[in-house]
Amino acid sequence: DNNITRLPDCMIQCSKASVLLLRDNDALDTVPEKFLQGFEALKVLDLSKTSIRSLPHSLLQLRDLRVLRLRNCSNLEELPSLGTLTKLRDLDLRGTCITNLPRGIENLSELRDLNLDETSELKSIQPGIISKLSCLESLSIWESGFCFRLKGEEDGRATFEELKSSFNRLHYLNISLNGIPWEKSEDLSWINRMSHLYL
Repeated sequence: DNNITRLPDCMIQCSKASVLLLRDNDALDTVPEKFLQGFEALKVLDLSKTSIRSLPHSLLQLRDLRVLRLRNCSNLEELPSLGTLTKLRDLDLRGTCITNLPRGIENLSELRDLNLDETSELKSIQPGIISKLSCLESLSIWESGFCFRLKGEEDGRATFEELKSSFNRLHYLNISLNGIPWEKSEDLSWINRMSHLYL
């Protein structure tokens, strides 16, 4: 929250820095390609509530990154493939204008928290992606353009049936459905493991 309007388009040698917080700089609309190259030890990057439209490919060199927060970056429509950020645990895309999940997200084997709240332009999640996030503990898709399909409504998008395979590890679940997803006789014991459940 420093009224930063631009970042230097050069490499700044900050090889021991582990946290970089640039949030609440509303006028900041670009992260230059060279800027992140000197932050190779970065674990936390917060660009929330900036006006960025894209992220530089140098982001993908931050192999130790654990937390990427892009909350309320309302001009952000697309991210580069995140498949190389295999240590990422927390991905916050709330309030962005993404239309699809970032490519390579299924490779984020340590991802624990995925926030897609208020992503009104998000219309589709490919089948199989959520179930591949084997460490996912928190999934929130409140007021999103995406709605999980029920059994029999498969149309190339993720379904509630697929999501069930994640219930043994999820503790926080906030999703939209267009119907009741289970039969009366179905075992609902997984609900007892949830600390927060919003349907």
